Amino acid sequence: MNDPFAHITKAPEFPGGDEKFFKFLAFTIKFPSADREQKNSGRVILTFAIDKDGSVTDEKIVRGVSKTIDAEVIRAIKRSPKWQPGARDGHPFKSTVSVPVSFNTYAGSSILLGSPQY
Repeated sequence: MNDPFAHITKAPEFPGGDEKFFKFLAFTIKFPSADREQKNSGRVILTFAIDKDGSVTDEKIVRGVSKTIDAEVIRAIKRSPKWQPGARDGHPFKSTVSVPVSFNTYAGSSILLGSPQY
């Protein structure tokens, strides 16, 4: 009989968990002043991979707002410390993370972070 738990996977984890990841992004991402002045708002969808060694790689904007906002989100994730890599059957493997980041100029300038999808 096959073991139903033989292929359990573990999602990658930012050092300290999702709450620390949100704090890291909130501290690191800056709303570009030109976009703030032009009232550019919207949601960026960022995807990136966590390699077997925990490094952030393959950063990509799936849906963007402007060149400067998109570049700022990429700049921020490239500053990330190493993560705990995902694991499959107890072995590290490269996995993908997707994070929505909203830029809002309607009620002042704010950046809102959505939950990461693994």
